[in-house]
Amino acid sequence: MKIRPERIVRHLLFLLVFLAAIRLGVWQLDRATALKESVKPIIEKPIIVLTDLGKPRVTISQEATDRLVEVSGVYVKSYLAPSQIDSTGKIATWQVAALRLAEGSAVLVVRGVGDPALPTGEVRVVGRYKPSQFQDVAEFSADARILTRIDSSLLLSSTNYDYFDGYVIAGSEIPTPPAPVMRVSIALAKHHIPGFYWQHLAYMVLWWFFAVMVLLVWLGVGARRKG
Repeated sequence: MKIRPERIVRHLLFLLVFLAAIRLGVWQLDRATALKESVKPIIEKPIIVLTDLGKPRVTISQEATDRLVEVSGVYVKSYLAPSQIDSTGKIATWQVAALRLAEGSAVLVVRGVGDPALPTGEVRVVGRYKPSQFQDVAEFSADARILTRIDSSLLLSSTNYDYFDGYVIAGSEIPTPPAPVMRVSIALAKHHIPGFYWQHLAYMVLWWFFAVMVLLVWLGVGARRKG
């Protein structure tokens, strides 16, 4: 029996629609599961040494993002990053300092709000590790100390250090700076998933019901052809 091309196309269309409905149902189930996980209390991981998380000139990993880290070194230069927003929504100019590690690499550290004096000598910083900002948040300035975004790539042409990707928002420094520093308020980031748990489950049921209806129509069409 010769199979006509239009029958093959029809069956392929039924198959594609059926598989798409199944996949959309699975996607809604995954969204419901992720939403349920996102509302659970976040357990802070232990503080880890920065050099155990990454290397200079290597993109920060997802695992390293938002981790509490510690790093020791000497501050060599400070910069200003205007129009930065903390976790409370407050806009301010942050001081960003280059911290040189013992092995010669460097990492950017957000020390706090304003432009406090840099400590001298070796400093141990504990703070939250964040990925670099990829979009400018401030207007360009001829002042070399002004950063349009917190991104070590902006400094590669003007310094000789191999920078770590990302930056550390300092929560504390040892020894304690002689002048008080207004630290930047940054809460642990949460993944926001729109919608409600039962809403995603309802969509899952609807997509899978649609898949069953497509399958029944598909089988019905095949049965009528045979009859």
